Amino acid sequence: MERRDLRVCFVGDSYVAGVGDETGLGWVGRVVAAAGRADELGVELTAYNLGIRRDTSVDVARRAAAECGPRLRPAQDARVVVAVGVNDTVLEDGRPRTTPAETRAALRRLHDEVRSAVPGAALLVVGPPAVDDDAHVARLHERERALSDEAAALGVPFVGCLTTTEHDEVWRAAVRAGDGFHPRSAGYERLAAILTDPVLTWLTTPTDPAVAPASAARGGRAEGVRVVGMTGEHGDDVVRIYGEGIATGDATFESRTPTWPELDAKWLPAHRLVAVADGRVLGWAAATPTSTRAVYRGVVELSLYVAQEARGRGVGTALMRAFLESAEAGEVWTVQSGVFPENAGSLALHAAAGFRVIGSRERVGLMTHGPHAGRWRDVVLLERRAP
Repeated sequence: MERRDLRVCFVGDSYVAGVGDETGLGWVGRVVAAAGRADELGVELTAYNLGIRRDTSVDVARRAAAECGPRLRPAQDARVVVAVGVNDTVLEDGRPRTTPAETRAALRRLHDEVRSAVPGAALLVVGPPAVDDDAHVARLHERERALSDEAAALGVPFVGCLTTTEHDEVWRAAVRAGDGFHPRSAGYERLAAILTDPVLTWLTTPTDPAVAPASAARGGRAEGVRVVGMTGEHGDDVVRIYGEGIATGDATFESRTPTWPELDAKWLPAHRLVAVADGRVLGWAAATPTSTRAVYRGVVELSLYVAQEARGRGVGTALMRAFLESAEAGEVWTVQSGVFPENAGSLALHAAAGFRVIGSRERVGLMTHGPHAGRWRDVVLLERRAP
């Protein structure tokens, strides 16, 4: 079986390098080790760790293209994970080493130069973790917003871990036991647990829509999965999967799982789909109208959820493809979505299906549940026009 040649460079600072981890793995090594399952997904993964201690975003941007180019140019699928932020906010002579504007400019430069050096390379931005200094953590929140905003402007998925690590006792204790910045292995294990699922979802989701159908059928991805019309008989499973999405804290502002009659009442009768395998519902997709005005009758908002047990298996890709085929056949000319910038897997899925980022609504809603509870959150707006 032919496997997709996937190569990824992890560029960034001491956290990428795994400083302080006596095992030498850091979070990057653990994520790559977890990617052993990529083999069964039809992917041959090669990973390069390009972390340098004390590097700011400006430092990383200066070297990224030169270091990533020769490593990624031969790949069928080239990826770059950028993880920066803590060094940007370290105080020197009473001032942070870089300003938020400089961080945004650096990310923009890195994006443009890497994609010039490696045409078609896809990027993912990982935000900074918490340190053992509350004043520094406050500066990190501002910098995380700068990174998230610039990533959204560039159409690049963003994974945040600051709020989660700030309130994670294992991480904070591990950092405190180290040098106040870098934990030992227990801390990196925790950071890897936070980052593994979104990073691997992004890595194993093809970014080129032309290869998505073939790759989804290879190596067991979506094997045995059928996409069929949703009926009331699927209601309990649809509600269950919705609840699993709510529990992640990165799917919706909703804190209460809607009932099936509530969902049935708000969704359009057409374009309701479920993915099933071995008698189990593994995911669903549905649409709501964006307006009651006739002029917008062909504009809908997509909701797509995948069961926890089925994530990373190509179910989302299969549902997305079937939904878009249904929408286009039903004279829908624009599909919209709103996605949290931390939901890298969803952003990658949308990008692979031809959606483009049209903007970001900043601090648009207050989260009331999950790891981001109490935080005002941004939403990335995506759109896909029918061909």
